[in-house]
Amino acid sequence: MRTDVHKRWHKAGATLLLGRRVACVLALSGLPLSPALLCPAPLHAEPVANPYHQWDASLDDGLNTIWEDTGVGANQHWSLSGFGGPNPAGPQRVAVSSTSNLTHAYQFDGVYDRGRAAAENREGDHNATFELWFRPAGIPTDTAWPIFENGNEPRGLTVGLAGDLLVFVYAAGHDTHADVTYDLDVDDNGLDNLDFIHAVAVVDDANDELRLYVDGSPPETTAVGVENDYTSNNDWGLGRNNDNGGGQADSPYDWGGSFAGEIAGLRED
Repeated sequence: MRTDVHKRWHKAGATLLLGRRVACVLALSGLPLSPALLCPAPLHAEPVANPYHQWDASLDDGLNTIWEDTGVGANQHWSLSGFGGPNPAGPQRVAVSSTSNLTHAYQFDGVYDRGRAAAENREGDHNATFELWFRPAGIPTDTAWPIFENGNEPRGLTVGLAGDLLVFVYAAGHDTHADVTYDLDVDDNGLDNLDFIHAVAVVDDANDELRLYVDGSPPETTAVGVENDYTSNNDWGLGRNNDNGGGQADSPYDWGGSFAGEIAGLRED
C-alpha cells in the first residue's frame, strides 16, 4: 500500500491528466506502439501495428476453447479451461461496453477459469513490452490475482493485482527479483477506474529497468540491478499461475489466487 504522500501525488497527477485519460503513453515511453491505441481522448482499441503476439477478444470468434494469437508470431494460442469447475470450457467471450471502444472480452470467474499457452524460448538481449486491457470485478482481499505470467523460477514476469496495487514483478535470474507497482485506489474508496484499465509493462534491457504505465500515467520505474535479458521458456498463464508463476520467487505477494473480471486484450512487442 502506498503512503499518503504517494497517494496525494497520484491524485494530483490524475487531476492534471483529466482522470489519467489525456496523456499519450507513446510520447511518454518512446515505445514502438500505435498512437491510435495508446493516445486517449478517447482511448481506442485498434490493434497495435505488427505486435509479435496479440490476443484481441474483439477479433476472436469465441466458438471454441482457444483464444487465437493474431500477432506476427502467431504461435501462442491460449487454451482456455475451467479447471475443476462446473464450466470445463473456461472463460467465456462476452460483449462489453467501454469508453475505450472495446467490444468484447473474456470473462474470468476468479475461481476455476484460466488460460495456458505453450512454452516459447525467446532468450537473448532484447526488450519486451506487454500491453493489457482488463477490468477487475473488485480488489483482491486475500491472495494476489495473476492476470498474466510467463517464464518460471527463477526467470520470468507476472502482471497482476495485490490488494489495490497493480504489480509488475520480474526476475532475470536467482536473487534478481524486482517489482514496480501502481495504486488503482488512490482515494481508498474502491477502484478509481471502473472501466477497462490500460497497462503497459516494459522490460528495458538497455537500461536494466522496469517501467509500468497505467491509463496514460507517467511511468512507475524501478532498476533491476543486473543485466535483465528478457526470457520466457515455460508455459504461460492467463488469469492464474501456470506451474511456477514467472518472476515470483522472491516476491512479497501471495500469488495463489485467480483473476476475477474481464480481459479484453494482451499484446507483446
